[in-house]
Amino acid sequence: MKAKRKFYKGCFALLAVLACMQLAAGIAVGGVVETDADTYCEGDGDNHGDKGFITVKRSTAGAGSAWTRTGWMHFDLSGEGICSTASLTVTVDAADVGSGTLTIWGIKDGQPGDEYGTDWEEMTITGDNAPQTPDFAEDAHTTKLGEYSWTSTPAVGEQIVFSTEALANFLNADTNDEVTILIVRNPNNANLNIESRESGEGTPTLELSLEPVAWGYSPANDSFDVPVDTTLTWQTGRDLTDPTQPNADVDYHNVYVGPASEPNGLLDVIPVQVDNDGSGTGSYTVTGLDYATEYVWRVDEVMNDSTVWEGPTSSFTTEVPPQLLAHYTFDGTVADSSGNGFDGTYTDTANDPNYVAGLDNLGQAIELWAAGPYIEVPTTAFDNMGPREISIAFWYYGDSTQPLGDHAFEGRANGNRVMSVHLPWSNGNAYWDAGNSSGTPDRIYKTMDASEYKEQWNHAVFIKDVTAGTMSIWLNGQKWHEGTGLTKALEAPDMFWIGSGDSTTYTGYMDDFRIYNYALTDLEIATLYTTGSGESICFESNPMDFDGDCIVEIDDLVEFMSGWLECGLAPDCQ
Repeated sequence: MKAKRKFYKGCFALLAVLACMQLAAGIAVGGVVETDADTYCEGDGDNHGDKGFITVKRSTAGAGSAWTRTGWMHFDLSGEGICSTASLTVTVDAADVGSGTLTIWGIKDGQPGDEYGTDWEEMTITGDNAPQTPDFAEDAHTTKLGEYSWTSTPAVGEQIVFSTEALANFLNADTNDEVTILIVRNPNNANLNIESRESGEGTPTLELSLEPVAWGYSPANDSFDVPVDTTLTWQTGRDLTDPTQPNADVDYHNVYVGPASEPNGLLDVIPVQVDNDGSGTGSYTVTGLDYATEYVWRVDEVMNDSTVWEGPTSSFTTEVPPQLLAHYTFDGTVADSSGNGFDGTYTDTANDPNYVAGLDNLGQAIELWAAGPYIEVPTTAFDNMGPREISIAFWYYGDSTQPLGDHAFEGRANGNRVMSVHLPWSNGNAYWDAGNSSGTPDRIYKTMDASEYKEQWNHAVFIKDVTAGTMSIWLNGQKWHEGTGLTKALEAPDMFWIGSGDSTTYTGYMDDFRIYNYALTDLEIATLYTTGSGESICFESNPMDFDGDCIVEIDDLVEFMSGWLECGLAPDCQ
C-alpha cells in the first residue's frame, strides 16, 4: 500500500472530533502521538536538533557525504495499545525537487538507535555518531515501513501520509513503548525539508486506530518467492474493550485470494469461509497457485450480528518454477546450452580458451590455470534464483599441483561472498559457502583425499536448502558431507565466476557446469554422475537387498527364505 498525499495543515482539533465520533459509534481509537524528538544527520559533525525542519537527501557518495541527510524521529508509545491501522504524517516545509521518492524505515527493538536517551539524543546526534546510517536494508537492524513517490514538486504545507500494513505491524511488534523511524530519499534526489517539532505546527505525527479487522498477515505485504502451495495466516480482529484479546464477536472469516492482474481485483472473487476457532489466529491453505505470479488477498471479519469489517488488502508473488538456470558444456564454447541464453565470457579477450578431451560421454572440457583467465557468468542467469534453494554441479580434474588456495567458483553481491567453493583450499579442506550478502555466509567443510581432488575426473554437487536448514556436498553421485542449522537466505550474485574468485584461478580442467534454482534429488544427482561416467551406482540402499547388488529380486528372496523358520531362541523354540 502506497503512502497518501493530501493538503491540510495541523488539524489536530479535527482529529480529536473524529476520534470522539468514532468512539461514540463503538470504535476504539488508539490516539495521536507527536514526535518527542526529531532531527537530521548528515555526513559531518554538526548537530541539527534545534532546527524547525528536517532536511532529507541522499548522495551516491554514501553516508559519509555532507549531501546525505537522514531524518530521525522518535515516538513515545506509552499508553498506546495494539492498533489495526496506523499512519505517519509529515508536512512539507520546502522542496527543491520536481520528482523523487521518500521512504521510511523503522529501527527494530533492541537494535542500535531504538532507545532514545541511550542510543541517541536530539541535541547530540550527528552524522559521525549516528547508530544507523544508510543504505538501510531489510535485515536484523531495520525494516521498511513505506514509501511515497511524486512527479511534481510538493507544495509547502502539503501533508504526506504513510499508512501501511508494515507500519502497523512494526508498531504492534514494539515491546519497550518507544520507536525510532528514519526517513530517507533515493540517491541523488534533491533536498526535501519537512517540518520538525520545533516548527510549532507541522510536527511529525503517528495516528493509531483500532477496529475489529484482521491484521498481522503472513506472508507479509509485497512478499516474494512464496510457495505455490502456501498457508495464509492472520490475527483475528481485536476486542475493542481489551485490545490484547481477540474479538469474541467474530463469527467467521471471509478469505479472498486472486491474481493481481484481474481488472476488478477481488470484487469478482468468491470468498472462502473460515470459522473463527477462538484461538486469536486464522489460517487458510491455498494450493496450485501459478508460478511467478502476483496475488492479492484480504480477510474480512464477519461478526455475529452479520456486520462485516473489511480487512487490508495485501499482495505476494509466488516462486519461480524449479529449473536449470544455466549449463556450460565447454564443448569448444563457453555458451549456455540450457536454452536460456546466458552465455559466459572468457576473460582473456585476446586468446581463445584451451579445450581438452574430457570424459568420453561429455566431449571436451576447459583448461584453467593459476592466475589465468576464467569464465564470467552474466548475473541475469540468477534472476530466477529464489532465496531458499540452489544446486551447482560440475565435473573437475585437479592438476597434480593441487591442493592450492583457489576457487572452483564464486559469486558476490554488494562486495560480499554469497556462494563459493574451494575444491580444496591449500589445507586440503573442501569449503562450501552460501547465503548472507551482508556478512559471513553459512559454511560447511571437510578434508578431502587426494583421489577426490587431483589427477582424475570427479563429479561434485553443492546444494543449499534454506527451508530444511541444510547444506551438502555430493561426490561422484553420493552424499559426501552435510551440515544442518544453516538458514541464511540465498542472495542472487551481482558477479559470478566459474573457475575463479577473489583468490587464484583454479588449476585443472572443468566440464559440464550446471546451475539449478532448486535442491536436486538423490536420483537427479546420481543420474548426472552416471550420464558422465557411464557407470552405475547405488544411490539408495534397501534393507531387503541381501546380496548387495542394489536390486531387490528373486536372489534376495532365496537368501531370505534360506533362513526361514530358523530359531535361535534359548532355552527352546516353541
